[in-house]
Amino acid sequence: NQLPKLRKSPALTMGCSFVRAATAVAFCHLLQDFFVTDAASSSAHVYSKVYAAKRSDYYLRRAESFDWSPEECRALLEAALEIDAANASVLARARVSQCDFQEPSKLEGPTELQVGAVRSWPRDWMKSKNSPEIRDLFTTPLGFLHASELKLKDWRGTLQRFAEAAMAKFQQVRRREKRRSFVDLNNHFFQSQDTDPKNAMAAPAAWPELYSSSEYKEWATVSRKICTSFINKLGVPLSEEEANNMELVTWAAVYPKSSEPVTHYYHAHQESIVSFVLYVKMPEPTTPLTISDPRGAPPVEDFEWFQDLGDLGVDADPPFHRPMEFYAEEGDILIF
Repeated sequence: NQLPKLRKSPALTMGCSFVRAATAVAFCHLLQDFFVTDAASSSAHVYSKVYAAKRSDYYLRRAESFDWSPEECRALLEAALEIDAANASVLARARVSQCDFQEPSKLEGPTELQVGAVRSWPRDWMKSKNSPEIRDLFTTPLGFLHASELKLKDWRGTLQRFAEAAMAKFQQVRRREKRRSFVDLNNHFFQSQDTDPKNAMAAPAAWPELYSSSEYKEWATVSRKICTSFINKLGVPLSEEEANNMELVTWAAVYPKSSEPVTHYYHAHQESIVSFVLYVKMPEPTTPLTISDPRGAPPVEDFEWFQDLGDLGVDADPPFHRPMEFYAEEGDILIF
């Protein structure tokens, strides 16, 4: 999975290693083998043209740098043109490349498939005659829901508490570390947290504003239900040992406005059965969380080894370069 590009919002993210099957609540809307594609058509969703140009440049440079077969070379050029079709310089470079270039026609299959905020979806859209367009992409099941569906005592108050606590804690770490790189700062912010909710609530001194709050206590319980709901919907059995020895890992991440690129590079949650992200604050412009095709970016790979190359160091080979982009709003939850 790829995580957000140039995201400028604080988010509270959760990962689950082992989950309990006995207390599941059917929370999540499950999308498997298909994706909603017109729900993100709002003009409020801004996906960086600069990033699209960089991705196209990446595939053009790859086409120019190696001794590919004609088919492989054309596939790289087509990927570059597909990603940034409106960029005239991309087409000009493709025409003078060493590949056996053919003028582009309508490319088969979808490009980036965009999914809008959960509450923008039509009610009961799968049964509606006017349902959004559905296209096959890849067979990774994803769950979508909104905090308002979780029966929290005050879901808006919970989001506000998490956002304020995360921003304050992040600023403390930023002042203490004084590091230039956002990647380093983000890592230190993560390391400053107790990611075990039981330990955090038993000894909250590391972050009393969050760990001592009633909202956090309620959220630790709800987090398990989100994970178990997803597992049950997939029909995945859990052994008694797994159910009794589960591990829940939770943490906050903040992506602030900055003059440097602010992103969380490609990574996978090793050893996790289920992970999810809750967006507690999403200022405009909204940029997406991106899930890559696992056939081109296998989750068994440790992508953090390639962080020095940036996201483009591990972009997938065509035809598995087409990701799913989720344009979230405050309160949205994506489970994977």
